[in-house]
Amino acid sequence: MKKLIIFIFLCITAIGCNKKTKQLPTVAVRDTTITVENSFTELFIDSAALDRFILAHPMEDSLSNKMHSFYNHRNYQFAWFFPEGTADFISSFLSLQNDYIHYSGDSSLYNPALQTRIDSLAQLKKINPKDTLVVSTELMLTQQFFKYTSLAYSGDHKINVQELNWYIPRKKSTLKFSLILYLKIRGKICRLMSR
Repeated sequence: MKKLIIFIFLCITAIGCNKKTKQLPTVAVRDTTITVENSFTELFIDSAALDRFILAHPMEDSLSNKMHSFYNHRNYQFAWFFPEGTADFISSFLSLQNDYIHYSGDSSLYNPALQTRIDSLAQLKKINPKDTLVVSTELMLTQQFFKYTSLAYSGDHKINVQELNWYIPRKKSTLKFSLILYLKIRGKICRLMSR
């Protein structure tokens, strides 16, 4: 009987060891070519602020890595705020999220605290990048963006969720680059629709 119990224990242990662990997304290298002169906005976050945010708002390692990669790609440039106020694409993103909540019936994405913050910051005509409310709202929006893309696009294998980061601009672009990007995105949409 003891041998049978030991055998079962060893089998369970062997099965547990053979399970593949989920590979975490790698963290992108910081893009130091982005400077105040060529950035989309001249507002930048202190990289330590992201680390403090992640400690204060526990999240899965994969989400933490995505957030680090996102801001490394931007050299810690703000994504959701400009010196003159909030980015107009915040409302577009929140509309997409609300549409998803409505048609999926999954209200777990709704974040009333974030909505309250955005409503109060939308009144500002000048953004202070050192204001902790602004910085934490910036990071909450990015976290919310990744949560949304993970839920809304996870089942669609035709869409690479990592590529969705590029819909939030990070560098000033030339007309030539804008045209190339537009054609690239339009081509992907056309290919998806033709399937």
